[in-house]
Amino acid sequence: ACIDGAQYVCVVGNATRGSVGSISSLEELESTVAFVSYLPLCGNGNSDGDGIVPIETGLLEDEKVRRIIINGAKHTGFLPSPGNSIKAPDDWYWYGAEECVDEWAHVLL
Repeated sequence: ACIDGAQYVCVVGNATRGSVGSISSLEELESTVAFVSYLPLCGNGNSDGDGIVPIETGLLEDEKVRRIIINGAKHTGFLPSPGNSIKAPDDWYWYGAEECVDEWAHVLL
């Protein structure tokens, strides 16, 4: 599915395993949101991913693709919710956090 001559890079995090249960903590809420997001994307809500995109959906299957899985990386700097989104703590490790950008941005140069 890749276009000849194009270069592809897929970056995905593995911070969150989807699960359904109590939502009495931020971590449990994050896992529940991940489950609801992962289920329609890959058919398995209990997958690992960045909290929004499961790993198996975020990586193109082609030998021309450079794949980067970032340990502990989350999708966004906030937790989406039906109402107002919940801002993540300042030390939240997500794709746009400065120290996380250092792990993937260099391959774009």
